[in-house]
Amino acid sequence: MEVHEYTIRRVPKSGIVTLGLFACTHIGHAGIDYDHLQQEIDFIADKPLSRWIHLGDSGEYITADDKRWEIGSLDPAFRVSDHVDLQVDRGVEIFRPIKSKGLGIIIGNHEDSYLKHTQSNPAKRLAQGLQIPFLGYTCLIRLRIESRNGDVWRPVIYAMHGDTHATTPAGQLNYLKVKSNPFACQVAVMAHVHMKSAYNNEVILAMNEAGDDVEATSRHYAIAGTFQKTYYTRGDGNASYAEKKHYAPSAIGCSSVEFHLADRLIRAKDYLS
Repeated sequence: MEVHEYTIRRVPKSGIVTLGLFACTHIGHAGIDYDHLQQEIDFIADKPLSRWIHLGDSGEYITADDKRWEIGSLDPAFRVSDHVDLQVDRGVEIFRPIKSKGLGIIIGNHEDSYLKHTQSNPAKRLAQGLQIPFLGYTCLIRLRIESRNGDVWRPVIYAMHGDTHATTPAGQLNYLKVKSNPFACQVAVMAHVHMKSAYNNEVILAMNEAGDDVEATSRHYAIAGTFQKTYYTRGDGNASYAEKKHYAPSAIGCSSVEFHLADRLIRAKDYLS
């Protein structure tokens, strides 16, 4: 497990730090909604207090020995032997405008599948190309939010890609709750399921900052969406792996988490922009 601290300095007293949850961009796939992806990137770029993390499956990556492989699911520009290298390079190009705001890159099951077959890690290569941290499979991140008057807020985030097969929002959320429960965190986030959700109403007890009492606080959960459409026009009579499995249409876009400095309130949201 990785542990990482990220500092945001000189935040106004009324400032709101927004963390965008990118995931399952599947760059290289034929059904990617690049317009929506660019919209989310522009939002991060335009908001001084916005930051982002990528929760895995940044590219399609899988190879012909994977059961999900179908050459027709790749964008024609990526139907070459070095398609994974092209996907990593394209990812670096896409996220370069906001690399200075990136907390890091998590490895997803697509990167893990490619790593097992080749000993090459596309998630780590993407992080290196963007010069931001590679955060492994699971990570605890301490956000150090420093106000202009010197006060410091240190919320902790548990982040992973996830590997659940739950198909309902309740099942997916329960999986995230169970997996994050052992960790002392105020926020837990994941991806993988190509659906978006947010939950803010769980109350827990924690030690206060002075360390001399317990106080009621809250834990917040967010599940990120995807940028890969489940159903899209192909024109050749074939279907993607997801369509063959009759999956529900994917939820396109980011989820996000807001950190309100004035009252130290956290809010998980199933959208970004």
